[in-house]
Amino acid sequence: MPNFVTPDGSTIAYDVDGPEGAPPIVFLHGLTGARSTWHDIAADLSADHRTYVVDLRGHGGSTKGGPYDAEHYAGDVIAFLEGVVREPATLVGHSLGGVVSAETIMRRPELVARALLEDPPMFLAGNGGAEFETSPFAIVFPLMLVDIREKQERDASLDDYIAGLAAMPALSGAGTMADVLGPEGSAREAQAKRDFDTNALQAAIDGGLGDHDPTRSMAVPVVVLRAELFAAFRPEDEPRLLETNPGAVVELVPGTSHLIHDEQPAVLTKRLREFLSE
Repeated sequence: MPNFVTPDGSTIAYDVDGPEGAPPIVFLHGLTGARSTWHDIAADLSADHRTYVVDLRGHGGSTKGGPYDAEHYAGDVIAFLEGVVREPATLVGHSLGGVVSAETIMRRPELVARALLEDPPMFLAGNGGAEFETSPFAIVFPLMLVDIREKQERDASLDDYIAGLAAMPALSGAGTMADVLGPEGSAREAQAKRDFDTNALQAAIDGGLGDHDPTRSMAVPVVVLRAELFAAFRPEDEPRLLETNPGAVVELVPGTSHLIHDEQPAVLTKRLREFLSE
């Protein structure tokens, strides 16, 4: 696992695969996750792309301690694109990773070729989280925070985290989270939560992602995949996004929850490959 040190001294952990010189793709995970969530999809794309899967600050093997806001998350990604990738890349971001991808484009569009944003909470987390309190995530996040902190404080085993996933209903309503993730995915998710800095979740509860303004223009091709159930990018967010980004494409993935790439990995991979060929 290589590490990259940003100009402000933050350490960013990542994995890289695929042929040198192939078009680059950078995968960014969601809040409480880690780069391992993209393991299977990145492996597929690495056949003909240079893939980078990154741990955002506070997650996985990257620097813990914040600040945890869009400015600093995106600052790390910008530094990574400049220092490691060194050419315009496709960004693929789930949830938090989708917002960070958008913020990166808004700040430094010349570093990004295109972006696929998977159910990004751009409006829920933007503008200091003003809309967060009326969302279902305002109920779920504090429960997650208590659960992860309790497990971390008693140094719970990986099996204990996996058991928690087996007892947690899936966001889609079909089975449990362990059913959705499968054995290997559950183990990866459990390790991600074990490594997670819960202050990042507390920051999201307290103030979203800071001053992220989701209405700014994104001057590259953008596809937003919207979940049907328990969605972070809501139906009412689509016209708000398109008002200032008329070239963006928003697509509903029927029957999926916020975890599109976990529930329908083949669908996301197919759409990403189509996007890459456009």
